[in-house]
Amino acid sequence: MDTNNDDKIDVDEASKDQRGEISQDFDLIDTNDDKYIDLSELEASLNGKGPKGESAEKIMKEVDDNADGKLNAIEIAAKEKLLLTNNFEEIDTNDDNEIDLEELKYFLSKSDKKKSKKRKKQ
Repeated sequence: MDTNNDDKIDVDEASKDQRGEISQDFDLIDTNDDKYIDLSELEASLNGKGPKGESAEKIMKEVDDNADGKLNAIEIAAKEKLLLTNNFEEIDTNDDNEIDLEELKYFLSKSDKKKSKKRKKQ
C-alpha cells in the first residue's frame, strides 16, 4: 500500500486500499492530523483498539452530525462506532440517552488505563 516507500500512507495511497476501510477512516486513523498514516497509527487501527491517542473531541466532531455537542445512539450507529455502541450505557453515566464530551473523555481515559495494564502484564 505504501507505494512510494516513505513508511507512511497518504490519502492517495489509502484510496487504493481494496477494502476501502483505510480511505474511509483516514481522518480517524491519522490521529496526529499530519495527512499521513504512519505504522503506529495503522497498527493501532488494525488491532481493533482504535487509533492511539484518538481524542474525545475528534470522535465528537466526526460523529456529532447535528452539532449539538452530544452523541445519540442513531449518530453512533450511522458512523459504525462499535466501541461506543457496545458501551453506550456505561459511557452515558447520567442516563440521558446521549453521550456528552465529558462522559466520552472519562470513558476513553478509563479505556486507555485498561489497555496499559494489559500491555504491562504481557
